[in-house]
Amino acid sequence: MAIAKITDGETSLGYALSEINLDFYDNIRRQAKLWNESTFYLLDGKQNIISAGTQEDRRESFVTTDTERKDYHEKYDAIDFKKYPKGSFNYQVDGNTYITYYSNVGYTDWRVLLSVNMDLFLNKGQVSFFFIGTLVLLCAISTLLLERFMYKRIVWPVQHISDTLDGIQQKQDYSLRIRAVRKDELGTLSEKINELLSFIETENLYKAKQERLLREKAERDALTHVLNAENIREYLRGAISRHQSDGSPMAVLFVDVDDFKAFNTNYGHSVGDQALLYIASVLAHETGGIVGRIGGDEFLTIIENQERLAMLESCLEWVNDPARSQFVLRGSGEVLPIACSIGVVFVDFNGSCLEEITAERLENLADTAMYEAKNNGKCGYIIKRCPPCENRK
Repeated sequence: MAIAKITDGETSLGYALSEINLDFYDNIRRQAKLWNESTFYLLDGKQNIISAGTQEDRRESFVTTDTERKDYHEKYDAIDFKKYPKGSFNYQVDGNTYITYYSNVGYTDWRVLLSVNMDLFLNKGQVSFFFIGTLVLLCAISTLLLERFMYKRIVWPVQHISDTLDGIQQKQDYSLRIRAVRKDELGTLSEKINELLSFIETENLYKAKQERLLREKAERDALTHVLNAENIREYLRGAISRHQSDGSPMAVLFVDVDDFKAFNTNYGHSVGDQALLYIASVLAHETGGIVGRIGGDEFLTIIENQERLAMLESCLEWVNDPARSQFVLRGSGEVLPIACSIGVVFVDFNGSCLEEITAERLENLADTAMYEAKNNGKCGYIIKRCPPCENRK
């Protein structure tokens, strides 16, 4: 029987089917102590016989003609089964009076029928009473068995699939899976849904990775792969806010490569690009700070590590120390001279005027210190402290 319709928008793709074992109906039919000419029927929603017969036989069609069953059809078709899911009706077949007791089967559009030839009994009142009791018991047992079977085999698996899909929709968690332990149509459907979820999860992970790479690419300088000008200045503003809160010191470095224009002229722009990569790497390694490129050969570095701040001058000396940092030209092994002028602003938030400390002011102070280092002969550094507030007494 069909248990679910599969669609794509308004297009019907097919149905999910489940095979129902009806052996227990046959057992009920054989074990029921029915009177002579009493017949048990199980009909589907289109009134096709699923199982029928007496204690001794089983058949899949009526033994009477449509003409003989005319009165039966008229009485049967007049019943409102939604309003009266259980009941009985009398009719004539070939001069004999019959009574049929019926009951709808839960979760389906199937129906259980029990037909009895009433002319065989003298005491119709007792017969009716007995058969009503038998029918009620029979229908109750059949309905309970079928409902239990339907719940275990169909309703619960479908509910589990629905709950899993609802959880995925609410949590947007495509790692959830349906427990597919059965080998029937519902098990196959669960496996196909799990395959689809695995595909979606993989696609989401790939898209997240691509978005992260694009975001990092947008935040980084294309040549040196350090932060670009916008993001290093945004980082500086965040660092100022953090250190103002906890009162710890920090330092801002403005770095300019000495004679870089001449370097490009002498060795070419390709070698110049290698030199900028080298300078960015040395600054990050020796200072332990966050490095950003703000111009052609200009870098801004923020040092927050307290151990590196305690040995700040040693770190700055290592940046330009030929014994420790040498730019080796790729391919040739030639060592090329390259040095930097560095302006440093050391900020002690416990001793400075907090209202005057902004990212723009610190960058300008570091830039001014860098030019002082250039005027002193280049290849060196100047350290300044953030000046006290002029209004401070």
